[in-house]
Amino acid sequence: MTKKAQISLEVLYSVGIMIIIFIILTGISFERKNTLNRLDSYLERKNECYRIANIIDGVHANGDNTIATFTIINPVDIQTNGVIIVQDEGVQKGYIDPERSIEAHCTYHGNVVQPVTNEKGIATVTNTDGDITITII
Repeated sequence: MTKKAQISLEVLYSVGIMIIIFIILTGISFERKNTLNRLDSYLERKNECYRIANIIDGVHANGDNTIATFTIINPVDIQTNGVIIVQDEGVQKGYIDPERSIEAHCTYHGNVVQPVTNEKGIATVTNTDGDITITII
């Protein structure tokens, strides 16, 4: 009889260790999933930044009276010094901690005459005598 009790105690000990390992692995995979979600969000914003920069560059390169219309998904700052900053919309809405979010930055070529601050929506880029104007509806 003592041998049977000893075997069941060893089985319980083994099951307990397996549960602890499972809990640890679940926590690690959850953290990695969060990291991948943040990275995916950043890459989407970086892609949007490059897309906007390419549109501005194209309008600038094509010369006078060139117009392009496109949609801006995330809040964006287009500065007159050639820098575009795409922000995480979740930070503005308050459900993402600003310390955990990274803004996407990129540059463009062209003479943007008026900065765009914290805007999203349908944008029109126009080249008039070398001056680039951006209007957002």
